[in-house]
Amino acid sequence: MSNVPPAARIGVAERRVEVLRRRSRGDSYAQIAADLAPVAGPRYQARHAHEDAKRALEAVRDELADMARLHMALELVRLDEYQRETEEVLEQAKADGDGNLRLRAVDRLVVIQKRRDDMLGITRVTVEATKVTESGGERPHAEDSTDEVARKRAARRLAARG
Repeated sequence: MSNVPPAARIGVAERRVEVLRRRSRGDSYAQIAADLAPVAGPRYQARHAHEDAKRALEAVRDELADMARLHMALELVRLDEYQRETEEVLEQAKADGDGNLRLRAVDRLVVIQKRRDDMLGITRVTVEATKVTESGGERPHAEDSTDEVARKRAARRLAARG
């Protein structure tokens, strides 16, 4: 943890917000530094305002990345639940001999799998790996392993639905 007192951290955060606000309306770093020097200290210069803007934007970027990871995790949990429910419907359709419901359940499972693949970038990785292979280049190991895992998982699912 930082040795900076909480009140000072709040002051820095507020100053960074002000720098971003002023930059968004077109003020130069020199103008911002001149205006904030009485509050930030006489040594506060344009390079400090620039650093404040940079760190504030990095913090926003990091917060957005955290939110995106959380959103993706929640969506994957939802997809897992939808998949479980759809697989239950499929099993019931098999037991009842309802071919129409069985087809709709299989179709829904494909849609769920496609959504999951899109979220995880599996389809993109497969396409990129194919392009590299077709162009005569070597296929990267990370893409190869991701592609292979996805292929094996799909084969197991198809075999289980048999």
